[in-house]
Amino acid sequence: MTGRIALSGWSKGRYGWRVLAAEILPLGAYFVLMLALVLRHEPWRDEADTWLYARDAGLDTLISRLRYIGSPGLWYVLLMPLAKSGLPCLSQSLLHLALATMAATLWYWYAPLPRITRVLFLFSYFMAYEYAVVARSYVLTVLLLFAAAALHARRLERPLVYALPIVLLAHANVHSIGIAASLTAAFSWDALRSRVRPVSLWVAAGAMCVSVLASVYLLLPPPDPNISAGAPPNPVALFSSIGSAFLPGLDVNLAAFGGALVLLAVAGSVSQRPVVLFVLATSCGWLLYIFVFRYAGSLRHHGLLLIVALYALWIAGQTRQLTQLVVSACLVVSVAHATMHWHLDYQQSFSAAHEMAAYIRDAGLTSHAIAAHKAPYAEALLPYLPGVRFWYLGIGDFGTYMRWDRAYRIGGQDLPHEEAVARFDEVPAPREWTLLLLNAPLSAAYSDRFRLVYATREAVFVHLDEAYFLYAPVN
Repeated sequence: MTGRIALSGWSKGRYGWRVLAAEILPLGAYFVLMLALVLRHEPWRDEADTWLYARDAGLDTLISRLRYIGSPGLWYVLLMPLAKSGLPCLSQSLLHLALATMAATLWYWYAPLPRITRVLFLFSYFMAYEYAVVARSYVLTVLLLFAAAALHARRLERPLVYALPIVLLAHANVHSIGIAASLTAAFSWDALRSRVRPVSLWVAAGAMCVSVLASVYLLLPPPDPNISAGAPPNPVALFSSIGSAFLPGLDVNLAAFGGALVLLAVAGSVSQRPVVLFVLATSCGWLLYIFVFRYAGSLRHHGLLLIVALYALWIAGQTRQLTQLVVSACLVVSVAHATMHWHLDYQQSFSAAHEMAAYIRDAGLTSHAIAAHKAPYAEALLPYLPGVRFWYLGIGDFGTYMRWDRAYRIGGQDLPHEEAVARFDEVPAPREWTLLLLNAPLSAAYSDRFRLVYATREAVFVHLDEAYFLYAPVN
């Protein structure tokens, strides 16, 4: 029984409060838990970078930099009204939570899977941490894919409505482009086979195609990318990504074996629906291509394999009981992994950037020139310091967000701290008014040149490289 049926029946007196509670309480518990975590969560550098682009870059600058960022711009555009209106960075996390809650509601009310499976996914690692607490564009993939699934049964009756989430999906992130292309191909095939072919069918298919092609065009490789195009393939990522997607937190080899079994079970369950099997195979194939040949990614990227698998089960309608059991079992493991991260994120810091930024602000140091290295780690402070720009030592310029070009990689990311500190005297500001911000401590050899002003004290988990040290020059 889906939530839509239950609520409709309840309004007519056919169902009682128990049914209503079963449909509402899990979502309420999900939202309250996620809100508590979001309010405690400290954004890290990747969350900061999107916010800084939305706050400090114009739309024209953003569009021109997308091929360097390596991601379409939908998430940035959604953030721009918040950032440019002067709202704090927390508004990014709250918007992200709102989108996650919408995705969770679509899943819980409309997915034709057992209630236990739907509840387990709500509180699994990806839906209840990675795609809810950590504010990144991947929540858009989940929301838009689930919206397409909810509209799937009436896709030929209302093609323009069905096309909207897929048009947007193509601009969610680079991982979603291939998924959107797969859904476009599947819809076009269904349209060709349809007995009735209104103009709206072809308008919808055309809009999907144009959106996918536009996203591809915006991401054509720039002449000076920060990631080498000739990087060797990483076959290990083929197995690690599958394991991480379905059994996060387990031993890599065990997770890879178990994850492959889950994926095969899903494929077998939808094998009687060739179009669904096509979407599953091509979407997973695209993701695995990225992981092996372009960028191995981490848990947040790998989890999209799980989202695609759940989408396939959703639109297939009928799912084998064995597959339901296998999927539910892997979600139990994922819930355990989520529980660990809830505890860590509540007790410790995801990043110490907020602590160092608070010290700089409270000590009245925002008027000082701050020379920072390494650039992407240092930028995590800037959402908390409106109006402040750092002098990025390795790049040799003032700035906030990262430009993600080769100069960023060579100077801002790869340059050793010692070489960056050697450029301290090149900062275009009086030496006595310049501070040095690093994400690693200086050795005793620098004691005659710099004195430690402040070092972050909070325990940091996951992003251990986002602990910070602030120095002043010795006169």
